Amino acid sequence: MKRPGSLILVVDFGGGTLDLSLVRTVAATNGQKALRAEVLAKSDAYVGGIDLIPADRSLFKVAEFLSSSGTGAFILKLRLQSKLFDYVLVDVQPSRSQICLTAVGATDFVVVPIEAETKGLNSLIDTLDFLQEQSELMAFTGKVLGILPFRDRWVGLNQTKESKDNIETMQEFAGEIPILPSIKESEQFKRSLRQGQLLSTIRYPDLQHPFEKIVEALSDE
Repeated sequence: MKRPGSLILVVDFGGGTLDLSLVRTVAATNGQKALRAEVLAKSDAYVGGIDLIPADRSLFKVAEFLSSSGTGAFILKLRLQSKLFDYVLVDVQPSRSQICLTAVGATDFVVVPIEAETKGLNSLIDTLDFLQEQSELMAFTGKVLGILPFRDRWVGLNQTKESKDNIETMQEFAGEIPILPSIKESEQFKRSLRQGQLLSTIRYPDLQHPFEKIVEALSDE
C-alpha cells in the first residue's frame, strides 16, 4: 500500500447503505513521509455497485440473496481477486449479519476496532468467538492482523486509568493477536476530514500514527 500508484477500493457497509470510494496512492511531496491518496471516484458518481454489490436501495435485498445462495463469500472473493484493484478495504457493521459473514469469508486480513471501554471488551470477546467459529467452519481462512483500540481517552499528556486498564485487558483476551497503537479520542479527526488534509499536515502526526502502523502491517504480509 505504500507504493505510489496503488489502486485501492474502499467498501463501507453502513446501516443499510453502501459507500464505495476508489483511491490511488500518490508520492509524498515537500519532504512529507506520510502516505497520501487521491480520490478517483465515489459511489454517488459512476462506480457505485457495478463491480460488487448494489449501492442503492437494492442493498436491502442483498442479505436475503446471500442467505439463500450459500455462496456469497466465495463469489465476493472471486470478484475481489480481479486485477482491477491492488487492495480492497471493507468496513462492515459489528454484527453477525449475512453481509458481515460474506465480507469476513471473502477477506484475507481482519482488523478489529474495539472501543477502549468496558462494553468494548464485551464486543472483543464476541468478535473473537465469531471469527474462531468461522475459522473452524473454514468459512474464514484469513488472518487477524490486529486489534485496534479507539476512543482512547487522554487528559493532557496522560492516558486515563480506565482506557489504560481496558487496553491491557484486551491483550489478555487477544492472546497472540497484536494490539495495534490506539486511536485517541479527539476532535481533530473531524477537522482533518472537513479540511481534506492529513492529520500530520494540521500538526497532529501522533494521531496519524495508528493508521501508518496498519499500512505497515499490511505491507509486511
